[in-house]
Amino acid sequence: MKDICTYKYRLYPDAEQRAYLAKVFGCCRKVYNYFLEKKIEQYKSTKKSDNYNAQQAQLTQLRKDKDFMYLQEVPLQSLQCSLRNMHTAFDRFYKKLGGYPKFKDRRDTQAFRMPQEKCFRIEGNKLFIPKLKSGIDIRVSRMIEGTICYAVIKKNKAGRYYISITFKPSNQVIYKHTGNSVGIDVGIKDLAVTSDGVKYPNKHKVLKALKRKLKHNQRALSRKVRGSKNYDNQVVKCNRIYEKITNVREDYLHKVSTELVKQYDTICVETLNVKGMLKNHRLAEIISECGWATFLNVLEYKCLWHDRTFVKIDKFFPSSQTCSNCGSINKEVKDLKVRKWKCKECGCEHDRDVNAAKNIHRQGMSITVVEPCKKPNEKRETVDCSGGSEATNETTGEHA
Repeated sequence: MKDICTYKYRLYPDAEQRAYLAKVFGCCRKVYNYFLEKKIEQYKSTKKSDNYNAQQAQLTQLRKDKDFMYLQEVPLQSLQCSLRNMHTAFDRFYKKLGGYPKFKDRRDTQAFRMPQEKCFRIEGNKLFIPKLKSGIDIRVSRMIEGTICYAVIKKNKAGRYYISITFKPSNQVIYKHTGNSVGIDVGIKDLAVTSDGVKYPNKHKVLKALKRKLKHNQRALSRKVRGSKNYDNQVVKCNRIYEKITNVREDYLHKVSTELVKQYDTICVETLNVKGMLKNHRLAEIISECGWATFLNVLEYKCLWHDRTFVKIDKFFPSSQTCSNCGSINKEVKDLKVRKWKCKECGCEHDRDVNAAKNIHRQGMSITVVEPCKKPNEKRETVDCSGGSEATNETTGEHA
């Protein structure tokens, strides 16, 4: 079941609205960097530093300072959220869940949070936020049904604006149960091959064309003078191609995973050591391009949402080498060049990927005690890029 989810919408601010959003981004970034520097200096001198409550009181006084009067031109709650994010980053660092907090840069992705439903409203195709009289054009792809928690407005490196609205859904639609089960083998040529023999090819051709275009623009970027306006414009062009590559890949992963979850009640997959596979420099680029880890993560939390069973088998199980007909093992199939082979024991001919999927299915269904799907990581964001709206489903919100 969905505890919480987020819809992502595209924003189209005009020049005046972009100037105001830039001011909010800059003030939130200033607060983050100012108190981060102060916290670091305090720790260096006294081995102690102020907590969130102490720095929040300092923020109130800072807004009254003559040199920081511009902080009063933006919503206070967004500044407090930026300060909270800095302390959250330290908490994650202490728990060894992330690196040491870094200073924010204006060239990176910019964002600020509005922590309450009262901070914003959507009327038709307009978004209204505090201290901005005119409404920002928004493309609403689907309506929100539930209790709104908060919203995050973001400007990515490609210069595009989005708002992510996190809410608790009140009416969830769950796919009907089919009683079917399947084993899935992921690969390079085909993203997923099912035990039923269905193959979902990877988007190598589309991504190859986009990468060729990216390479051309990166060469043009290398000829620009760093820091010039032409250089900055060329950087935006490259970032938009990067965004297109990401959208194409993630859109396809969501479509395939949704189709599988609709058709099957039990989905069996193989545990993959993707980090170890990426050490193979000949295959590292194409493996990362496939997005196996993202695909399995998306498949897992969609099974959780729609009351499906998601089974992971041991990564050392020889699914490709085992004959799905008689169970004998052929070690010659370790060579990845062998795509079709014939069993020496029973004479059955196999397609490498389909045979592996059948073995994964059999092994997964043989597990008597199936662990329920774990809730997805709270920091994970899954994007469903559907046209211009580029809507997003995720289990939790984003940090500003």
